[in-house]
Parts: sequence; C-alpha cells; structure tokens
Amino acid sequence: MSLEKCDGWWYEKIYQQLSKKYSTAELIIYCYRNNNDARIHAMSDDEFRQDVKERFMKGRTLHGDKEDITENEKEVMGRIYVVPFTTNDTNFLGFKTDQEDEK
Repeated sequence: MSLEKCDGWWYEKIYQQLSKKYSTAELIIYCYRNNNDARIHAMSDDEFRQDVKERFMKGRTLHGDKEDITENEKEVMGRIYVVPFTTNDTNFLGFKTDQEDEK
C-alpha cells in the first residue's frame, strides 16, 4: 500500500470498521521507513508513526482534501499502531522466520 489517495477506498473501509460505535478493533500498519528520504530521515520514531497515521487518515476517500483531523479520527488513530522497518530482505514484512534464524 502506498498510503496515498490511490488506495483511499480501502482506507475508508478500514476506517469505517475502526470507527464503529463500541468498536475495539485495532489496525497495525507495517511501514517501510526509507531513510534515504531526507524528510523521513529527520523524523523521530514517534514523529514517523504519527505521520503514517495522518497519511492513512488523509488518504481516505471521504476525508477529502481537508487538512484537519476530527476528534473521532483522533480517537481511531489511538488504535492504529505503526511498525516501521528499514530492511525487507525476508518474505514476511522484514522479519526473519524461525527457519532463517536457524541458518
């Protein structure tokens, strides 16, 4: 996923599930942290995670072009977790499998 508007339909569907009344659903976003990008490289880990969450929110089709994030969106963002990684040299989200660890 790109976290841009081209995938906004998916983000909207996920957001709708997260924002349902009494929802306890959570979302984990595994996000490649490209430190070759000067803007990303300058961010702390917390700033990077916040940036990813905001890009998810603003990428939704029904969020439109508005800049502000509503209180409901902020509440949903509290149940979104971002796992950054910088290398992806395995088959599963940059994490080595037990078999690969044994080699």
